Amino acid sequence: AMAVRPKVGRPWVFGLHQCREHREWTQEERNLLRELGRRLSEVLSSTLFLRNLRASEEKYRELFESSADAILIVSGGRFIDCNDAAVRMLRCQGKSAILGSKPADLSPKYQPDGRLSSETADGIMELAFERGSHRFEWEHRRADGEVFPVEVLLTAITVEESKVLHVVWRDITDRRRAEQEKEKLEAQLRQSQKMEAVGQLAGGIAHDFNNI
Repeated sequence: AMAVRPKVGRPWVFGLHQCREHREWTQEERNLLRELGRRLSEVLSSTLFLRNLRASEEKYRELFESSADAILIVSGGRFIDCNDAAVRMLRCQGKSAILGSKPADLSPKYQPDGRLSSETADGIMELAFERGSHRFEWEHRRADGEVFPVEVLLTAITVEESKVLHVVWRDITDRRRAEQEKEKLEAQLRQSQKMEAVGQLAGGIAHDFNNI
């Protein structure tokens, strides 16, 4: 018997049994056993690696599809994969409406700062590849024409020696609405404070005139 140590997982044991009669294993048989063990180790390493890889891929696919955020994969400047959350967010009929398109194709012509979406998107993707990741806010367009804001996280990853971008979209429409409402209330408060100050000033002036 001998230990077989694949590169993945725990050691195994490989053995041969001579049941007919008691005898000593010859050196040639021992060498053969070692060679068989070595080859088994290589086969086990490959088999276990592929098994673990398939398990990892299945787990990633499960997380990919069950995410509440839209997740997309960009290769060559185009979307090559997306989850169901992305389809729902864009209100598309299916993934085919997204796959093969560029980020700018799913965006209004111009971003809020006045820049062209097509030119800006290409520059941002290049920046993400250089830095490894990049987070920013962007405006996309749903299939029915509605424009909405998203928080975007781009992460550069390597898949089979090719660089791709792992993209996460988070719809921040409610957050933007809350921020606008807060700004509106703060503006109203400032205006109220100004009016109160003017009222106090007018009251002071009237008091001075009465004293005169």
